[in-house]
Amino acid sequence: REQELETHLVRIRAINASFDSMLEHIASVQEAMINEFTSNVSDITKLHLVISNESKTMDAYQTALDRKDQLFFEFVKLKALPDAYIACLDEIARRRCFGLLLQTEINAHLHAIFETFRAQECGKRRHFIQEYGMLPVDLVAGLTSMPGAVTVAYQYRNEESLPLVDEKLEIHRHALSKELRHVMSEYVKTHAECRWEWNIDDCDLYNDDDDDNKGDAGDGDDGADKHC
Repeated sequence: REQELETHLVRIRAINASFDSMLEHIASVQEAMINEFTSNVSDITKLHLVISNESKTMDAYQTALDRKDQLFFEFVKLKALPDAYIACLDEIARRRCFGLLLQTEINAHLHAIFETFRAQECGKRRHFIQEYGMLPVDLVAGLTSMPGAVTVAYQYRNEESLPLVDEKLEIHRHALSKELRHVMSEYVKTHAECRWEWNIDDCDLYNDDDDDNKGDAGDGDDGADKHC
């Protein structure tokens, strides 16, 4: 019996030794894996740092390129500045002519025409009241009222604030007068309800006596009125 126990004891010691050896192997493998992981993490960190630095460098390059494009665009604008300045002076003169044209035609001529027409109507109503004043005042509401005020007007202050640039003024006057006549003519053609005819030549607009101005306004052959 003691021999059997001794045999079992030898086997247990062998198994224990084998188990210890296995544990040592597992520990060494685990240590190797930890070292490998740590090394990989370190490499990844370094790679991430490199990528971050390269990204910052690319951003700096992109900013430099954008700035270069901006400077180039500014250079192009600077190169075009003389032409733009000349065009600006021409546009100022054109706008001043436009404002003067509408101010003259609307605030002066057109308003005066309608005001004269209104004054004639006032005279007719006064004559009616004088002749038939025996009618009861409250017979028809508004029968004794005069026509309303004429409010046709163009606000010239936007063009009036522009600098006094008169270069090519006559050219712009001629072109805008011709354009206005065309707009008037087209309006009459496309609005059948408009029974008035325009003849801007009769108003001696800006003393424009060019032959081109003849016959461009309206379709009337009998010296049509200037207003519509």
